[in-house]
Amino acid sequence: TKVGTFTLWGAGGLDDYTYGDLSDKKPDQEYGDKFYINDHSGTGFAGLRHKLILNTSTYISTSVAVNGSFKSNDLKKQWTDLEYYQKERLKSNNGKYVLNWFINKKFGARHTNRTGFNYSWMFYDIKNNVSPILPQPVQQITDNSSNTGLLQAYTQSKIDISEKLSMNLGVNSLYLQLNKKSSI
Repeated sequence: TKVGTFTLWGAGGLDDYTYGDLSDKKPDQEYGDKFYINDHSGTGFAGLRHKLILNTSTYISTSVAVNGSFKSNDLKKQWTDLEYYQKERLKSNNGKYVLNWFINKKFGARHTNRTGFNYSWMFYDIKNNVSPILPQPVQQITDNSSNTGLLQAYTQSKIDISEKLSMNLGVNSLYLQLNKKSSI
């Protein structure tokens, strides 16, 4: 069609897990340690792709996508006074946004070139608290969040030398915004 083809995709999932009973104050005679765990996690991704055919030998593809995940974990341990105390608390979120564009051109029966770029914006946030010795309260050991971008530009050609032999040639360049370093 004149406006091209749009494709929308995505998937995700959630998980919850609980183990133990905080109201159970009886000591564990067999193993000695009783725990309570409350865990939540999830992940997902979604994207949109647009493909525009310019002519019989050339098309352009543009995609935008997002993905992410989270985790929350609460761990409590029963102490000698039969009360449950916080042993660890973890909260983590991370993900990225992605933009991808390329043009694909067939120059003849034996040569096809693809030139384009990918840009990713990545982020994370993690907090972790741990009690070094029960029944002491938890102490923060990690509280970190950051983000950065990654840019990749490329051109690559596939050349069919014969029916059974082909050659792939190309150049890729990367630039990481975090440390302002690039490579080719």
